[in-house]
Amino acid sequence: MAATGTYSDGSAKNITSSVTWTSSDTDIATVSTTGLVTGVAAGTASITATSGSISGVTTVSVTYANLQSIEVTPTTASITSEETQQFVATGTLEDGTTVVITDAVTWTSSNTNVATMSSTGLATGQSLTSSSATNITATSGSITSNTAVLTVNP
Repeated sequence: MAATGTYSDGSAKNITSSVTWTSSDTDIATVSTTGLVTGVAAGTASITATSGSISGVTTVSVTYANLQSIEVTPTTASITSEETQQFVATGTLEDGTTVVITDAVTWTSSNTNVATMSSTGLATGQSLTSSSATNITATSGSITSNTAVLTVNP
């Protein structure tokens, strides 16, 4: 990262080495005293540069650079109206290792009138008068998971 100070006379100066750097979530990304950001886990963190009472903030997104695929489980599930179902996203990396990335993906329900998704993979069935199904997927960057089917019964 680089910090640029803009002064009252309109001039600008690189102040990277004289600001204090902080991360809003060191479980996601750390930042050194020189502004070097290091990803720790997938997610989003705010990086702040502070000089006296003035600060600037930017957001960094940490992803699995070598993510090859995402598998959502269970692949089929059935719940009743207003119940919940937890889905899990498992990523397969380039070297074949797998990692649970449930909290680091974007969850989608193809029909939010049937079920909605939280950012943690928890599906909530809506109040229905007849059984309906929705497709559940997880996405990270350009990688989209298999489709899991959630049926919600009245």
